[in-house]
Amino acid sequence: MFARNRQLDLIYVLARTQLKARYKNAALGYLWSLAHPLAFAAVFYFVFQVIMPSSRMNMAAFLMTGLFPWQWVGNSVNQGTMVFIDNGALIRKVAFPRYFLPLSMVLQDGWHFLLSLPVLLAILWVSGIAPHPGLLIGVPLLMLNQAGILLGIALALGSLNMFLRDIQHLVAIVMMAAFYGTPIIYEAQQVPAAYRWIPAVNPFTSIIGGWRSLLLDGVVPWSEIASGAGMAVVCLAAGGLIYHSLSKRFAELL
Repeated sequence: MFARNRQLDLIYVLARTQLKARYKNAALGYLWSLAHPLAFAAVFYFVFQVIMPSSRMNMAAFLMTGLFPWQWVGNSVNQGTMVFIDNGALIRKVAFPRYFLPLSMVLQDGWHFLLSLPVLLAILWVSGIAPHPGLLIGVPLLMLNQAGILLGIALALGSLNMFLRDIQHLVAIVMMAAFYGTPIIYEAQQVPAAYRWIPAVNPFTSIIGGWRSLLLDGVVPWSEIASGAGMAVVCLAAGGLIYHSLSKRFAELL
């Protein structure tokens, strides 16, 4: 029990340290976490409601319920790719489970997302979409799935990037494609039948779809939760296997 408490304390300290470093010398601090998805939502709203008008009602709400969760995805994947390299000095000097680094990173990104939810819910309420009791069940389950998927991806990419630094450049390109390959600025039903396998194998599809169903439709998305749980298991298993195979050589590569 004592050892477990020490591990939890270490994860907390790592997450807090990463949080402080993230907003060091930033006057607006946490508000930057809101600025990014809100700015994207404004741009896409202008494109799809002013330049190319969409028939969809509440287009702004539709966009924000996809962009806010994607903020967590983008941050964790991009930072996860560099997590072991950026913490090289700590890895060389201190003996601790290295997977604590991506775990604490995913958790602090998840904490930011959780803090942004009241803002998002307030914006939805202004748009005529009221909060509902299902949020108490859906939010923890969707966050757990999303954290599991992102931790598995961060473990895999962070480990591989230690040996092949081209990974970090490839991830930037892949994430750009993943953004447009995930139903964020469009609905999954709009994808032509011949290409629907793309969102089907995309681990982020169940995440975005789940948040949309919960926040916009007012239902607990059990099918997306089940699909997300399966994706989380696959990602954690693959990421854990890659990390376990490569982590023994981390110190000598830094």
